[in-house]
Amino acid sequence: MSTASRLTDTPAGIITELGETLRQTPLGVALTGDTTRYTGPPRSIAYRWFTDPTSRVLYHSDDHALHSRVFASGLRNTVTLRGPDSWAAHLRNLLLARSEEFRTVWNEHEVGSGYNDVKRLMQPEVGALELTMNGYALHRQMLPSRDRRPLPQGPVRPPPPVRRRLPSPSPAAAPLT
Repeated sequence: MSTASRLTDTPAGIITELGETLRQTPLGVALTGDTTRYTGPPRSIAYRWFTDPTSRVLYHSDDHALHSRVFASGLRNTVTLRGPDSWAAHLRNLLLARSEEFRTVWNEHEVGSGYNDVKRLMQPEVGALELTMNGYALHRQMLPSRDRRPLPQGPVRPPPPVRRRLPSPSPAAAPLT
């Protein structure tokens, strides 16, 4: 049994270093929507962030500039690690061609930007949420993109108590296996 399959009461996802969602728990789908449905460049949250304004609705507007910096910095790190022929470099090139905001943030050459341990979301059915990042995200361990091998798994700390109830997942949202 995988760690992810045991997270039946926790909103969680398995996400690559490029922000491509591979799997989500049913509560993860209830929280953020089904982010596994995207194909091509839009699979990356960074790509969607800079090219699709609707991708920002879930995030508190006061945090948009931070998300922009974090996504650009993360992509810069991945391009540096994976090289000029990587999928990360391809995404960077697409974003440089398609997004003025990305070009501006990219040209600041910021590296190492990250989140504190709390993310603020504006969930449509529940309202404002402050979520404590934990597990792999707390340790800043992300699953690699298609350009490298997976990282070893480590223990996951139990999630903090939920302060608000998320809507029940739809029957179509199957648990991770």
